[in-house]
Amino acid sequence: MSPAAQAQQPESDPIAEAVELSRQDPEWFLENILRATDRDPWQTQLVEAINDVFNKREGRPTKRNHEGKNRFTIRSGHGPGKTTTAAMIAHFVNFTHVAQIGCTATKYKQITTRLWPRFRMLRAGAIDEYQALMNVKGEKITWANDPDWCMWAETATQPENLQGVHPNGANDWVVFIVDEASGVNEVLFQVIQGALATGRAILILIGNPTQNVGEFYASFNKKIVAEMYYQIHVRPEDSSHMDPKEGERYIRRYGINSPVTKVRWLGEFAETAQNQLIPHSHLMAALSRPLVDDGSIAKLRVVIDVADGGDDETIIDAAKLH
Repeated sequence: MSPAAQAQQPESDPIAEAVELSRQDPEWFLENILRATDRDPWQTQLVEAINDVFNKREGRPTKRNHEGKNRFTIRSGHGPGKTTTAAMIAHFVNFTHVAQIGCTATKYKQITTRLWPRFRMLRAGAIDEYQALMNVKGEKITWANDPDWCMWAETATQPENLQGVHPNGANDWVVFIVDEASGVNEVLFQVIQGALATGRAILILIGNPTQNVGEFYASFNKKIVAEMYYQIHVRPEDSSHMDPKEGERYIRRYGINSPVTKVRWLGEFAETAQNQLIPHSHLMAALSRPLVDDGSIAKLRVVIDVADGGDDETIIDAAKLH
């Protein structure tokens, strides 16, 4: 090409090129823009699966989430880096697309004292050109000085504050990140259903499996709900940030089958709790069994767990058996 022809070529936009490369390969963004090299494979997998929501809608090839599910649920014990991953997701989404990202948890301070510092930490390690794109101020973070291209904090105790949050433009998105999702008020999920129905909204649940009821539990255990979610269970062996010695301490102190060990170390939903006679998972399995229609006579079985002082209570359960 002659010098004259070269002079007529439009100058390339390095940011636009980086955005396109990131959309094609989220790992490239994590390595070259965010420079988040201290991460585990499951974290990269999650970002790639979220990117597939955009890929599916924009007609691009998918890598992980081939159905393009726009609901994600991540459970683990303590310490694998769930909150850092949530911050990583926010960085990726608002670099590659224009989105409003609402972050919520059971307590407001869980967002401002945990998620926000992780977000700032990742930003501080990113390339200067990316850092210059955003304004981190108080409880709201904006990109390109656009108030609708943002991330903000909201307490889950007031879910009505998320009512009516929808994509603003034809190519805009809304993302809801719910930290400590196991303890969040169920009204929250009813409130954001409208945004999810637009097709340009994403819901991300992150937490420890501390409760056997609610949307977080159902996202793994109730078939009709779980089918809507892209699921990730982070086990201790999946994380370089969980110290195996800590797991040994849990097992020595509580036992391998203890609800404490299951929830806080293994990231498993515990089948039993204090004063509980029949595990919730057993009830759910019984409800999902097909009805018996062979004419057999049902038997009534009554089980009684008699109180033994302290804070125990007598529990009576009855079931028809075929």
